[in-house]
Amino acid sequence: MKFARYLIDVDVASLASGYNVESSPKAGATGEQKIQVRWWYNPFGKIRYILHVYGGESEVVTVWHGENNWVGKALNTLQQGQDLQMPGRGSVAKKLFGRMMRIAGNELEHNFFAQPKSGSVMADEVVALGLMTTVKYGAIGGTILFALDKGYKVTGHFDAGGALPFDDQLTLSFEKR
Repeated sequence: MKFARYLIDVDVASLASGYNVESSPKAGATGEQKIQVRWWYNPFGKIRYILHVYGGESEVVTVWHGENNWVGKALNTLQQGQDLQMPGRGSVAKKLFGRMMRIAGNELEHNFFAQPKSGSVMADEVVALGLMTTVKYGAIGGTILFALDKGYKVTGHFDAGGALPFDDQLTLSFEKR
């Protein structure tokens, strides 16, 4: 099988512990391959991770905002040149979309019931830096800025799913140009 990608899922990590993928095969590589992961922790700390390796054809990778190690998974995916979709649900998704729209200079349209309408927004450097200035959205802003630097086109699509806040979904799409 052809190598498609890897994904690292961190189960346990204490303060000042982490990992770095030092080398990995390119997508499409065949035969015997090697992935080198450097990891570290403080004298009384620990780190436990699971390395997942996927074979076959490349596909769009989905990493849910808020899942375990979502930032690490997203950055690993982007470093490998894979397309990424990052969906998120609920009031956080609605607030993030509203913030992205304001930073981009667009008005957030509302329907008759004062709920935001579904829509899309392009994420550029201004949007990424605007998100990074906040504690709540700094990690997403940093991820967007990293993707833009790697040549990705980043868009956010908001779907107002219903009357309840948990029905709302924002999907950030990272497409390699």
